[in-house]
Amino acid sequence: MLKQLRSRFNISFAANPFYMYCAAFALAIFTYSWGWSDIYPGLSSGLIIFLVLSFAIFMIAGFFF
Repeated sequence: MLKQLRSRFNISFAANPFYMYCAAFALAIFTYSWGWSDIYPGLSSGLIIFLVLSFAIFMIAGFFF
């Protein structure tokens, strides 16, 4: 247990552009979903499906590259 507490956090995945794509758009969608403004329309189901599929593809690509 003590060994695990002394270990450092590995954040090398943050340098991977595939993961950064997913993180950036996930944060943008998360803040967009709060609905702070009525100016922008809601997210369509087609857009959500596209983003989920692209996130999956980029996560797999980030794992292999």
